[in-house]
Amino acid sequence: AKKAIKEVCGEFEKTFKRKYGLIDEYKSQDAETIIVASASIASTARDAVDALRKSGQKAGLIKVRSLRPFPKEDIREAAGNADAIAVIDRNISFGNEGVFCSETKAALANTGKRAPVYGFIAGLGLLTFIVVVLLRKRYKKLSFTLAGIAVGVLIIISSLFIFLEFKLIFY
Repeated sequence: AKKAIKEVCGEFEKTFKRKYGLIDEYKSQDAETIIVASASIASTARDAVDALRKSGQKAGLIKVRSLRPFPKEDIREAAGNADAIAVIDRNISFGNEGVFCSETKAALANTGKRAPVYGFIAGLGLLTFIVVVLLRKRYKKLSFTLAGIAVGVLIIISSLFIFLEFKLIFY
């Protein structure tokens, strides 16, 4: 299927002069920190990358366009020599982590690339990744990981409120 997707993307590029593939890279070539995201959250993550770059951090984005087949070879190549990878999922496999996070970890396993992969669930409870950018603007020395943890805590709190609202409505 990967070959067919790449062929169709090539035909699309010839016809419409726009290039698509299994992934899109944004400023990831020299990035020390890479954000992996998909769909609309990748647009917000692109803004976060620009803000992080403006503050002096070498950040980049890998936008995943295909879950199945997962573009593991492309992810391996795009991750390059990143020191840390943050995967932003808008889904969760309860008791585990987001699907893209699991797949990214599997893609990088046994490759010799040992950058830690951190998974974040975003977009649940009406929160988005933009909170990281706001936190970084407010607290200049706040690290990317700490900002991510703060977002995670906010998401857990908002998810708890949604659960409580659900419980009040249906019980």
